[in-house]
Amino acid sequence: MQEYVLRVDPVSNLGLSAESIWSYHIGEVVRYKDSQVPELLPYGYLVGDSQNSIHVCLKGALHSCSVDALAFETLIPKSIVQRYCVFLFSVVLHITCFLQMDARKR
Repeated sequence: MQEYVLRVDPVSNLGLSAESIWSYHIGEVVRYKDSQVPELLPYGYLVGDSQNSIHVCLKGALHSCSVDALAFETLIPKSIVQRYCVFLFSVVLHITCFLQMDARKR
């Protein structure tokens, strides 16, 4: 899987790695990261089939709060996206606490 990530992010400027991949789909064949090794390599399913593409799914917010998919879609390095998320969560936390304190005063 590392080979596919190197094609998408060759110099790892986005911070993607083989750990960023959640699954891949080739027609009806789906392989998740933690599943058993398939009989054929991914390109083996493409030979002689009408399928000519491999769909790679990156980890997202539903997969242990990962930001890999967001980094790829926005082309912003993963480390920066992670810092933005931490900042936004802290702002939301402060606003929530402020509103709760304000509601108690009334």
